[in-house]
Amino acid sequence: MARAWVARSKDDPKKWTAFWHDPDGKQRQKSFDTKERADDHRRRKEQELDAG
Repeated sequence: MARAWVARSKDDPKKWTAFWHDPDGKQRQKSFDTKERADDHRRRKEQELDAG
């Protein structure tokens, strides 16, 4: 299973950030206004990475 997680943004505590490791092992991230959107993105990334 792919490695991805969600956490509050350190820059803005009102925002959430989704983190994941790309196929090369490099950590990536994207910020969202809600935890729900960040979780949706995390799930999509996990599915993409698991599919190859």
